[in-house]
Amino acid sequence: MFFIAEIRQKLRECESDLSRMGEARDSPKAQRYFVIQFCQEMQKMAEASLRGQYQDVPSVDPKIILRYLVQGQLDHFYEKMAIPDNMSILFSDYQRYLKILSDKSSDPKVREEQMKSAPRIYSEIYEEAKISEGRRLPGTVHPDVEEGIFRKQSTGRELHKVSLKMSRIW
Repeated sequence: MFFIAEIRQKLRECESDLSRMGEARDSPKAQRYFVIQFCQEMQKMAEASLRGQYQDVPSVDPKIILRYLVQGQLDHFYEKMAIPDNMSILFSDYQRYLKILSDKSSDPKVREEQMKSAPRIYSEIYEEAKISEGRRLPGTVHPDVEEGIFRKQSTGRELHKVSLKMSRIW
């Protein structure tokens, strides 16, 4: 009697597995079609996960929804900051400045003076590096340099709007 119940249980599990797998794919054409569909869905989900775009991944998890909304705001911020008129410190053509530096002198002191007096972002980086000079290992750039430059570049961008929009959503 015990064996019959166990056999029925295994049969139900088997039927459940078969129903989840879908219809039989007996022909090579049907198998190939299934594999192509499966690969396309996996690629779509992988790309969405990689970019933090979860609109294609159905979810009710607040963490995933919040990440999606924040990613959208960051993308919007990037689009705004990519416009040169919106930057308070503009980037320059670095290749031109490298050529100027290499043509002028190989002396580090001369190059340092040129960086100090260079327009736009180079002088800003030099200034930030000097401010945090005592707080780094020799030969490295302190992480505060990157943060300081970013803060100067994003002046007036009102980053707190992201948190205000999030509070309205939730």
